[in-house]
Amino acid sequence: MIVSSGPERDIFLWNPFISHPLAVLSGHLTPIVGIAFNTQDNQVISMSADKCVKIWDMRTLKLFQSFAGDGIGGDVGSSTHGYERTFTAMTYDNKNQRIVAASNRVQAWPIRRSIPNFSPEYRGHADQIVSLHVAALFDQVLTFDIGGCVQLWNLSTGEPDFLFNIKPQEDLRCSDTPFVPTCACLDTFQRRFIVGDNH
Repeated sequence: MIVSSGPERDIFLWNPFISHPLAVLSGHLTPIVGIAFNTQDNQVISMSADKCVKIWDMRTLKLFQSFAGDGIGGDVGSSTHGYERTFTAMTYDNKNQRIVAASNRVQAWPIRRSIPNFSPEYRGHADQIVSLHVAALFDQVLTFDIGGCVQLWNLSTGEPDFLFNIKPQEDLRCSDTPFVPTCACLDTFQRRFIVGDNH
């Protein structure tokens, strides 16, 4: 697969044997200055001149994550040089798993798949979240991670309301492989939580 981009702000995916693009990924608001593959996670990483980084999942052709790369090239507000206010190049270091960008200097962001240590005050998930749902009837947001942890958050305050863990019943297990949740949903009445796993 070939990926191209430029001043038009879109990303084009090509099969080298076909004359038209397979897909077009849109979302950047300024010209794209760098694009790279994350081969381990099957992702494309793009960066635009306004210091916006976007990570695209090549399996679904959807946007996976987006963040602003503040701190590159000094203080934007006090800069007098245009090239200090924007990115001019970006690549991905597959060996060390980090995004590397540059304007008039270089900065890198490591790709983290888990957080090893949490402060005593931390009250969120310790594992990757695989599902998020809004339970408007109860003014709550429900999040679910790969460790089977379900957390309810108060929509009004943003604080956690309740936490519990899900484990499959032994008589429903169809293999000896570990339980790894992959998806979940609420029923129509928002009173039942339905979970799918790797089995």
